Amino acid sequence: ALAERLSTEVVLFQSVPKDDRSEDVTWVELEKLAKRSAKIYLRKVEGTLASKGIAARSEVEFGGNPAQEIIHLAERTRSAVVAMSTHGRTGVDRLMFGSVAEKVLRAGTTPLFLVRAPGADMPRSTSYGSRCTVSY
Repeated sequence: ALAERLSTEVVLFQSVPKDDRSEDVTWVELEKLAKRSAKIYLRKVEGTLASKGIAARSEVEFGGNPAQEIIHLAERTRSAVVAMSTHGRTGVDRLMFGSVAEKVLRAGTTPLFLVRAPGADMPRSTSYGSRCTVSY
């Protein structure tokens, strides 16, 4: 809805980290599979946005640091805002898996808009029905 109101292009991005656990395939094969899967997903999202009249394009990067890749893309495309989904991990999960969203928030210079990923656990303190007004 925000991109629609602002008549702006949406750049869809997915950073696919290397999986050090895979021993049965080569990095080249793994990269091809991961990129193909990410592109299929992002093209579906592009189609949904296009059906609403929103211009969109997608990019996929493989093997880099996801937070740094997002920050670099935002700088390279001179993005007005970075919108990300987050799982809202806390405690041990956050220590184990890290938080890409937090790294982008702390290291990036582009404003960040976070939404909870579908299926992510909701913290008990979450207030339903909250509103956020964005001025432009």
